[in-house]
Order: sequence, then structure tokens, then C-alpha cells
Amino acid sequence: KTVKRWGKISYPNPEFWMIASEVGNKAIVGIDAHDPESLENDGEFEDAVAMLKSLNIEIVEDIETCYKLQKITKK
Repeated sequence: KTVKRWGKISYPNPEFWMIASEVGNKAIVGIDAHDPESLENDGEFEDAVAMLKSLNIEIVEDIETCYKLQKITKK
């Protein structure tokens, strides 16, 4: 379900982000690859960061993949 919140259409649904905040999830902010103009619009990124911060969701820049973790633990 796509809804309008924080002044823009939000996907996933804002209730998703509230649950993510409650359970302590972290988030990575990305760009819609289907909309190249997104790369030129810093405002969308800043809006996403502000929304996540308002919900106390930690923003990360890298995710440790299972493969990466397996390589590290086998050393």
C-alpha cells in the first residue's frame, strides 16, 4: 500500500517504518534506479534521512552479507 506521509508518497508504508523503529532495525537509504533524476535530487535523500532520524532508526552505509561473514569467520 502506497500512502502519502511526510509530504511525499512513501513506500514502504509508514507503518512499516514505525514497526522497524520499535524492533530496532537499521536502514540504508538508496536511490530509485528506475528514476535517474533521483540521482540529481539531494532533497529526496535528505528527506529520507530526516524521516528515519525522526523515528530513531539507525542509518548504515554497508550491510555485512552472509557470504562476507562466512569468509571472515573461517579465517
